[in-house]
Amino acid sequence: MTYIRVDKIFYHPEIVNNWLEKKKVMPITMELHLTNKCNIKCNYCFFKDRHNSDTLSTEDAKMIIDDFVRMGVKGLILSGGGEPTMHKDFKSIVKYAYAVGLDIGLITNGVIYPDVLKYLTWVRFSLDTFDKDIYKKIKGVNKFYQVENNIKKVIRTKLKNEFKVTIGIQMVVTEENYKDIIPMYEYVHICGADYFQFRPLENASYPNYVWKDIFDTLYFFSVNKNKIMVLTTQNKWDEITGTTKKTYKGCPGADLIGAVDAKGDFYMCCHFVQDETAKYGNMIDDTIGKILKNRKNIQDNFDYSKCPIACRASTINTGLDNFKKIEHVNFL
Repeated sequence: MTYIRVDKIFYHPEIVNNWLEKKKVMPITMELHLTNKCNIKCNYCFFKDRHNSDTLSTEDAKMIIDDFVRMGVKGLILSGGGEPTMHKDFKSIVKYAYAVGLDIGLITNGVIYPDVLKYLTWVRFSLDTFDKDIYKKIKGVNKFYQVENNIKKVIRTKLKNEFKVTIGIQMVVTEENYKDIIPMYEYVHICGADYFQFRPLENASYPNYVWKDIFDTLYFFSVNKNKIMVLTTQNKWDEITGTTKKTYKGCPGADLIGAVDAKGDFYMCCHFVQDETAKYGNMIDDTIGKILKNRKNIQDNFDYSKCPIACRASTINTGLDNFKKIEHVNFL
């Protein structure tokens, strides 16, 4: 069992066929930023200079969710932007998205207990460390024990009620915590989460002494039988180190994903929120037809040299590009 894999796209054969035939394709997964407010100050945060009070109204959030359903979206990721659980009607919005048939994933810092487990397909906590002092250095706040207690409560609640939600704990590797990846894995196992994920800072330039530990850690997980699932995000490490290189042009999978921010603006992906050259339109003011019409124009004229290494769509793009190149398809 794995959660991050490119071949999941083949559960959507009609969309893949439309993509191959260059027909209109609707997103499978969308990210929605309910608010730009945040209650911590991660030193590596992609959005740290953009945290503000922008917040979708509950009515607009539900209207956007309705439009997602009309577009054929299957999966909704609540992320940020800011911290999604800070929206005053967070639970109401989650329940609504569940009621209209969307699978829901939540990325959260865990400061606020997410009392929505029965409606989620998965939740991933961004914890980064098991050390309260390192936590404060990375997160900028002294809330480690509060978050730890919330994570443990989530795990207990899942077990008590037999909820099917998958619980993950993530570690973004930094110069503050790089020596603790394996101890962090042991900590996550003891907590009782379903998986542990560690990933690089996108486009990060680590010192050589950090890389040595990272390579040793990747090797450790490749040769040992793990006690719980470990998502090493190997593809990201490989791209950052240059072990693998992009074989595709542009962003072949751009139509399959997208991100809507706390103002309702629809962007190509989460990496380019607030970049006007990546904005298709506004989900509150514009019709779906207008947004989709503008989507092709934006994609055709976008400067893809700005894309970060190991981006949100890199595995999707690689998979689609490789699939498109297959020949002799009737000989298995």
